[in-house]
This record gives sequence, C-alpha cells and structure tokens, in this order.
Amino acid sequence: MQPELQALIDQIAALTTELESVGHTGRYNRRFARRTRVFDLIDAHWKRDEALEAMLGHHEAEIRLLTAWHCGWQQVLLDSAERTIAALAERRDEIGQGARRWFEMRPQMAQGLTRHEPPRIALSYRPKPPGCTAEAAAALIDHAFPGEKAAAIRSLRRRAIGLWPRAADPTRPGSSLGGLPWVPPRWAWPFNDTYEEPLLFLAQIDCAAVAAAAGANPLPDHGLLLFFGDHDDVHGCSPTGAFSIQHVADASRVEPASVPSEAPMLFPRCDLDIYTTIELPDARSRAIERLGLSEAELATYGALRDRLASHGAVVDEDDCHPSKLFGWPDLVQDDLNWETYGSERVESDEQLLLQIGWYHDGSESQGWDPGGNVYFTLEERWLSARRFDCASIEMQCT
Repeated sequence: MQPELQALIDQIAALTTELESVGHTGRYNRRFARRTRVFDLIDAHWKRDEALEAMLGHHEAEIRLLTAWHCGWQQVLLDSAERTIAALAERRDEIGQGARRWFEMRPQMAQGLTRHEPPRIALSYRPKPPGCTAEAAAALIDHAFPGEKAAAIRSLRRRAIGLWPRAADPTRPGSSLGGLPWVPPRWAWPFNDTYEEPLLFLAQIDCAAVAAAAGANPLPDHGLLLFFGDHDDVHGCSPTGAFSIQHVADASRVEPASVPSEAPMLFPRCDLDIYTTIELPDARSRAIERLGLSEAELATYGALRDRLASHGAVVDEDDCHPSKLFGWPDLVQDDLNWETYGSERVESDEQLLLQIGWYHDGSESQGWDPGGNVYFTLEERWLSARRFDCASIEMQCT
C-alpha cells in the first residue's frame, strides 16, 4: 500500500471514530464532509481499487460497512462489497442492520449517484420600506381601540431600526448579513471553546451608517459590530449558548477575514439599507397578555399590528422576513429568554438587540429552518456599558 493511500485510509478511520462520539451537530457535519472529501481523494487515485479492497478488509467493522456503502453508490468493486456486506449482515447490532439495508438499497444504488444543482432563481430586491412614525402609529392605535386600552397599547410602542437587504458590494465593509466579516489585522476567528468549533458569522453592522440613517440610537456611533453564533444554536439543534459580538472600533483599517483552517459554514451575503419604524409587541407576548384583551380585541390587535407592520417590512413569498435592530421581536414560539425555575417561568429583562430573518442575495437564500428567526438580546444596562459579552442568543422556528 502506498504511504499516501494508507494515510488517507487512516484519516477515514480516525474521522469515523470521532463521528461516533461527536455531541455537536455542526462539528459532526463538518467531520462528515471532511470524510467525504477524503473518499474523493481515494477515488481520484490511480490505485483506488487497491485502497478500497484494503478498506473492505479493515479490522474495524464500521470501516468495512462504510466502504461497502461507498462502493455500492459508486458502482465499483461490487462483488467484493457484496461479500463484505453478506458477512456483516449476520450481525445482530447496528452494523448488521446497516448491512441488511445495503441489500434493500441496491436498486437505487444501481441507478448511480447523480448530483443535481438546485435551480438558481433570480430574486429581485425591493426598495426599503418607508417605516412608520410614532405619530402615525398613535393614530392607528387610537382608531382601533378606545381610550384606556389605546393608552396602554400606545405605551408599548418601540422604535426599531430596520435592516433591509439589497445587492452586496464586496469591496466595502458596510452593514451586511452573511459573507465574511471585515476585521482588523491579526484578528482571530471566534470559536465555541467547548467543542473547539468555529462560530458562524451572521451579521455586520456599520455603526456610523446606522447613526447617519437612523439618528441617535443605543449602539456605538463608530466602528463595526460583528455577530457570530454557534451552528447548533442558529440551526435549532441542541443549543450551546455560544456566540460572539465584537466591536471593531476602527473601521478604517479592516479587510475581509481569512477563513480559519477549521472552515465554518458561510452564508450568502447581502448588504443592508437602514430605515426606522415603530412596532408593537407580538400578540403572543406577555406584554399583550397582561392587557387582558378579549378574543375580539385580540383579533383587532392582530389586524392593527399587521397594518402597522405594513409601514415597515412587507413580507410575501418574494421578500425577506424582517431583520432589525431593537424594537419588538417577531415571535415564532414564546417570549425570548424566559428562565424556568421548577414549574415557574421568570421573565428576562433582556430586550431585542438584533433579529435576523430569512433573506437572499439575489440568487441564494438563507433561512433558519421553517419560519425561523435568530435573535440576540441584551439588558439595557449592559448595552449602555458596551458589554456585548453579556448578551444571549436564541433561535425560534415552527
């Protein structure tokens, strides 16, 4: 066996052993993809058959099963693969089940492994919404509800800074979702230290541009805010709570980041236009529950909130779901950041810092599982102190 082929086989064995004990979905996916790439290197080698035969006789049953499946899908060394599978099928464990499944899948494997590229659909960007003023919101509320109820609902108004997607300009470090962050020299990519996994880059906010477009707001008035989250948090797997929010104070000396050797998933990039609007809480929130609205009043409130939202981000199948700074979160499940103590749930003082919804870059789209949003929240005292490390990350989906 040539040394380079043996090294590839050893890599597959090591990755397979690691995959059996990985407790982090993102890490599992990346290790699985790496193992697939190693198989591709073996397939491209002029002594491929020799390597695959050796793997079909490997001392680890898991490697023998894995290689037989690979041979089945690639339609190579089928006689050897079938002999290996027949022996493994006698086992009464998961490996035996996997071997018996091989025989069931033989017709599909015989059709060959075809990779289909998804169609690229041209998605157009619409102009950013005009937003809604506090006065216009108050008028809508007063029209929908009588005196005391209207006053209570008016008190719940919050100003949101809308983040509206547009085509990306990769030559400038502006506000954006996805892509790569713009960072200073010698910057280090943040990791989830528990799993030694690189965090996923989610968003970049140009604080000066936000101040210019939206006026006074709680963010710093200069620099870039970079938002990162753990794979398992933003994809609704088992949450780890790992995230990073970094303030790059000097935006004049930045460049696109280099991807670390442990390459994380990268999302499509879109740039962002900024607008302001006024929002009311989601009808499912505790803020509305406390008002004690009747069923009919809740229906009226829902229509009111929808009408108010029409001054902001209008959502249909061709548009994104709202992304924003501040305001009220668009809930998919329950209020954000509730803590449970026994049977009692305690409300958090954290408020929305950033919400990231579904968006697209003109051809590729990015979403957070069915109907989902990613949220960063932070208490006002920590926001005032620029203690972004005290924030929380959460994802909700249907």
